[in-house]
Amino acid sequence: MINTINFIKRWQLILFVLVVTIIMHIGILANPGFYSHDEWDKFDHVSERGLMDFIKFYGRVIPGPEFGFPVRPIGFIQQGITSLWLQSAPIIPHAFDVLLHASIAIIVLLALINIGSSNVFGLTSALVFAISPLTTMATAWPAASFDQWYVLFVCLACWIAYKTMSSKLTILSVIGLITTAGCAILSKESAIVLPAAVVLTFCIAYLLKRNEQKFPIDRALFVLFLVIIPLTIYLAIRLPAIWSTISGQSHVAYTPSFKSIGGNLFAYFVFPFLPSAAELRSPVQGGLFEVGLSLLMHTLLIFSIIYYAGIRYVILYILAYVMFIAPVVSLSQPAGHYIYGSAVPQAIAIGFVLVEAARRRHVLTLLVGGSAVLLLTTHMIMIQQKFYKDGVCQSAFFTSLDARLVPHLGSPQRDVIITPEGRARVWVGQRALHDRERFSGQNGHPLVLFANDPRRTTSSDPLFLTMGRDCRIR
Repeated sequence: MINTINFIKRWQLILFVLVVTIIMHIGILANPGFYSHDEWDKFDHVSERGLMDFIKFYGRVIPGPEFGFPVRPIGFIQQGITSLWLQSAPIIPHAFDVLLHASIAIIVLLALINIGSSNVFGLTSALVFAISPLTTMATAWPAASFDQWYVLFVCLACWIAYKTMSSKLTILSVIGLITTAGCAILSKESAIVLPAAVVLTFCIAYLLKRNEQKFPIDRALFVLFLVIIPLTIYLAIRLPAIWSTISGQSHVAYTPSFKSIGGNLFAYFVFPFLPSAAELRSPVQGGLFEVGLSLLMHTLLIFSIIYYAGIRYVILYILAYVMFIAPVVSLSQPAGHYIYGSAVPQAIAIGFVLVEAARRRHVLTLLVGGSAVLLLTTHMIMIQQKFYKDGVCQSAFFTSLDARLVPHLGSPQRDVIITPEGRARVWVGQRALHDRERFSGQNGHPLVLFANDPRRTTSSDPLFLTMGRDCRIR
């Protein structure tokens, strides 16, 4: 079986990864709704002021009030374009994110094969990445595509950096390094980890080739200098925002705190194999058994890397896994989309262990590894299911709310107060309405709020509606 995969043509492997990724994300493609108001904010802007106005506004590189303020032109422009189909064909923005995820899985496949790995190792790692629950939230939530974009460019930059260590530095590689670094930081601020990612890439290159040739330290330093250039320019532009964040003037959700680091690290460590956790909050929510099982699985992966590759490689794995969450690990609340990049080193580690276990015919390791992949897949499906239920609910909520508001559009403006029935998915409605001008009571729009909203209506004759358990407004 392994020998057969090694002789399969590269385009067939690419096609296989693409098809598997699409099939495993049917729950996202079938989702008729979305996760929150963030997607609809883009839709509102494009609908009211046009796509070009959206691109001019979100395509700027400005300091911003604090570093939590997003300056991410690449992701924003993509989201603005895909928002054109948010209402008429929701499958299109969802399909874009799934295909973007598949593209990164294919990059993992091609990069591993290109640097000398076997087809079976590249394919296994790419498939594990494709089904990783660490990637599901960023793929299922169109407003979180920033995490996909920056990881894509970080992977490309590391691929170029690795190849540069085993060949010579060319004009094309110089352009490639500067371009991918620039695109990474313009995708999301978390791309400041890129120099660390390149250094880890150099460490792997050194360990794999230390007996073949002298490590080109001068070339490595120049490559590192090249990727730092775009990041330095970006950080210089955003220096006022960085200072505001450090001095505690940022939003509480984006204010770093050393007190959060320990709990967040634990949450991110156990999350991959914790199928009872649809969202990354407190991992103890899953129960002691589930948390213990997830902790055991990730620990077994670490010991397997030590057994098959040695302590140096497991240190690199841990550093790579933590590296992607380093920019956000001190925030008050962990989140599933932040950990998208950590799926890359974990997928490569799992792929390596499975391939080595198969090569050495270690049946027990294969059984445990297979169980780990099954847990990852189950977790990924559960997250998709949660997003699908919320999306269906949001779609029903908006459709029925619009139907109730239409008869009142020609009459004097009336505030709308929604009272949820027992066990209604009220959080879906609250997230859908949050901070949207269309329901703000401003500029001729009605004020739509839930009964427990701290805001108060000033209308003498508000329209009272009910949100049912089916999410429909009556």
